Amino acid sequence: MRYAYHVVMDKHIDVSALRAALGWSRAELALEAGVDVSTVCRWENGGIPRRGPAKALLERLAANVDGASTATAATEPAGSGEGAR
Repeated sequence: MRYAYHVVMDKHIDVSALRAALGWSRAELALEAGVDVSTVCRWENGGIPRRGPAKALLERLAANVDGASTATAATEPAGSGEGAR
């Protein structure tokens, strides 16, 4: 019997940094994502979707932004590294 395994590389996406790199307001990101502005606010405060179309959109946007490495980090969320209080 064969099993298919779906491997998910879960990387943290800093939505605020991503939005800034795109030059978009919260309302513009919400419009592009098809969600309410309050959802974008939740994403910016750590409530990032773990799967589904919203997660895929954020990952595509992050991959397409010049300097996407500043908007995505494979390690820790923003504010948890050096210099965090």
